[in-house]
Order: sequence, then structure tokens, then C-alpha cells
Amino acid sequence: MEPVAKEVTNTEQATTDTTKDVDNGQGADTQAAKETEGTKETTTVDVKVEAQKMADAMLAKKMANMPSKEALAKFKTWEDSQKTETEKQTQIQAENLKTEKERDSYKMENQVLKSSVDPDKADFVVFKVSKLEGEFEENLKTFLEENPEYVGKNEEATKAVETTGVKTKGAVTREDGVSAILKERHPELFE
Repeated sequence: MEPVAKEVTNTEQATTDTTKDVDNGQGADTQAAKETEGTKETTTVDVKVEAQKMADAMLAKKMANMPSKEALAKFKTWEDSQKTETEKQTQIQAENLKTEKERDSYKMENQVLKSSVDPDKADFVVFKVSKLEGEFEENLKTFLEENPEYVGKNEEATKAVETTGVKTKGAVTREDGVSAILKERHPELFE
């Protein structure tokens, strides 16, 4: 206890010395401020170090009670062995149901794409038609009849001639080459 009392006395004296110097106008208060800043920095660092030590100690204490990875794996196998036969069957049935739903989803999407629905809109069409009551195929036909905007257009029929800015004599067709010669020599093949 005595060293603490001496420290208090020293700080009190430093404070009184500083106030005396300020009264004299010598500017010694900047020196006292530097001294107090130094003690603040060291106390801040000391507090941080102490807080980290306390946190590390608490963490070590909590981790001491935690089981290892091997112990957790053994517990999991034990827990699985304790399940009854009905629980195992229920789990298998749930997995099967999930797999069937995925399969049905893929089938529906395949049917939608085969119905010439625009691929960008296929997911939406599957969603809308699957919500309707009844058979999916029938509902799909009805939906597409009522909403033709979802049907993708035949790309070959709608391909426009793209120009590149270069003029040519005309569009080249397959008959211009070998087919034209063959047609001239054997017209019966093309009737």
C-alpha cells in the first residue's frame, strides 16, 4: 500500500508544480501534458494486455470442457445406432420423397422445353403450370394456348438476313454449286 500512496503523492506534486509553472507563465504545462499522455498510453496498452489475458483464460476454460473431434464422431455413430427402425425408415422415406420431387421437376421442365417454350421463360411456365390442378401435360397445353407469348419462335423461320454493309451479287444458295450441275444432268432425281 505504501508504494501506491507515494505514486499519488508524486502525481499530486507534479500537478501542483504544473499549476505553479502555469501561473508563472513559463509554459511548463505542455511538458506536464506530455508526461500525462505517456502514462495514458502505457495504461491503455496495459489494459489491453490484461483484457487479452483474461479473454484467453476464459476461452481456455471453456475449451477444456469441449469434447474432441474424435469424441464427437463417436457420439454421432452412437446416436445413429440408437435410432429405432421406424426412425430410420422415416429418414429413408424423406430422402426418397426429396429425390422424387427433383425428378418430377426435371420431367416438367423437359416437357415445357419440348413444347417449344422460350428457354428464358421455361422456369416461370413450369412454376405457373405446376400450381394448376390436374395433369401437367393438359395444363401445359391449355396454358400455352391462353398465353402464346411464352412460346419461343422458330429460329429458322424468323432469321432475318443480316447485312454487313458489303454488297454481293445475291444470296448464295446450295443449288448454285454441285446441286445445280447435278440437277441439270439428272432432273429426275429432283422431281
